[in-house]
Amino acid sequence: MALQLLGAASAAAHANLVATVPAQAAILDTPPDSIAFTLDQPVRFVAGSVHLIDAANNQVPLGSPETSGDRTQLRVPVRGTLRDGTYLATVRAVSADTHVVAYSIRFVVGDADPGGLAVDTVEYGQAGGRWTTVIQAARVLGYLGAVLSFGLLIALTCTGRENIRDSAGTVRRFTATAVLGSALIVVGALVNLAAQGPYSQGVDDWSALPRLAGIGDTLSSPLGVRLLVRLVTAVLLGIWVLWRSAPWRPTAVPLLAGTVIGYTFAAGGHAAAGSDAAFAIVSTTAHVLAMAIWVGGVVALLLGGRRPVLRERWATVAVACLAVVLTTGVYQAVRRIYPLDSLWHTRYGLVLLAKVAGVTALVAAAFWAARWLRGRAGGRWAVRVELAAAVAVLVLTTVLASSVPARDDYGPALAVTAQLEQGGLDVRLDTTRRGPVVISLEPDDAARERLDALSATLSSEAAGIARLPVDLAEHDGVWTSANVIIPVPAEWTLSIVVDDGTSPVVTAVRYVVW
Repeated sequence: MALQLLGAASAAAHANLVATVPAQAAILDTPPDSIAFTLDQPVRFVAGSVHLIDAANNQVPLGSPETSGDRTQLRVPVRGTLRDGTYLATVRAVSADTHVVAYSIRFVVGDADPGGLAVDTVEYGQAGGRWTTVIQAARVLGYLGAVLSFGLLIALTCTGRENIRDSAGTVRRFTATAVLGSALIVVGALVNLAAQGPYSQGVDDWSALPRLAGIGDTLSSPLGVRLLVRLVTAVLLGIWVLWRSAPWRPTAVPLLAGTVIGYTFAAGGHAAAGSDAAFAIVSTTAHVLAMAIWVGGVVALLLGGRRPVLRERWATVAVACLAVVLTTGVYQAVRRIYPLDSLWHTRYGLVLLAKVAGVTALVAAAFWAARWLRGRAGGRWAVRVELAAAVAVLVLTTVLASSVPARDDYGPALAVTAQLEQGGLDVRLDTTRRGPVVISLEPDDAARERLDALSATLSSEAAGIARLPVDLAEHDGVWTSANVIIPVPAEWTLSIVVDDGTSPVVTAVRYVVW
């Protein structure tokens, strides 16, 4: 219950459709002079992503898109007059958390077959495909680089110089590892920069990566700027490490570099969305820093040779890092998990549960590693297990960063039976998520005998919407509507009028839209 109450205040990370022109699945007597998409939150519409496709999969010429001042609406004029036929309009946008979201609508002009469309995929929701995997791999490189560079250096600095032997071998190992970490951050940032353009534009061609497709738009975006800052900071940190004779000696440089790099991860993810975005970004930056220092200390234990370079003081540092990781992790979960059922009914929730299991294993291994450092029990095996668990947690963190938050993905299908005077009516909704929804009404045999017509409307007192039309089309005894867009989360009522030709019967289904 506490999780639900605390999570209720945050805004969604992904913008939802609240209106389109024409309406989804509309049948128009006259062709539209423009296409428009209206969302419930500001986004950055991807340049060149608006397309209008006819039934033969041909591009229809469009004019220059116009974005509203609040960046919630995109309108594009249609050049010329559309012939009778079925059309698909699509657009892509970058949400606050840098995920690319695709929207599309299908409509019919004049007397044409509503199903006659060569391209029959109506996109709605997070897009990505192969590019999501590439960007995930780039993020893993960045996280590993953070651990091996500033995470390792800060861990060594926090334990004190007296615990580190300044032998030539020790210096070489730690210096090489820190430089490798900086290089991994640079490579990850470069791959992310190269892949973001094709990801945003939906280009399904590997050659787009070496061609740097869309690199101009990427570099001019907030994400592009953050990636450049990350890249430059990592390069400077690597140069600094090579310049120093013993880079772990007390200095603020690794901490400053880690804070900047951690911020670039935090500000380009889920933390950037919501009313408390500023605090969430600070919290996530601390989360990245603490995790990097903790795992960096584990790496130091393995690189220190037979005699561990970190002594009793490391236990205090590790406990402090653990406290920060757990506190900020719980806060992030509260922002992204709502309602509580979404924890085990969404991909994000299941991955988060797996991450919790990984962190638990990490803490258990750290406990035995601490006993080994104090000479009580355990052994170097505990450090190896701790590092393996840490790598698994970093990978799961990357998957979480590219997944739709549970509160933005939760919306289970609904199937209920509305009782009539005679018989019943099966009511099915393909989703209870705000945005497009398909509503199906199927009377049983008893109800069908007296059925002459069906009509329905949606309303929500909480949302201040008195009537939202539901256009139904009958096919094989099932009445279906595919042109409804639920604009806001709230409790809604689906009112159904069953007409038997003499005395209409009204029934209603109340349900929650997330």
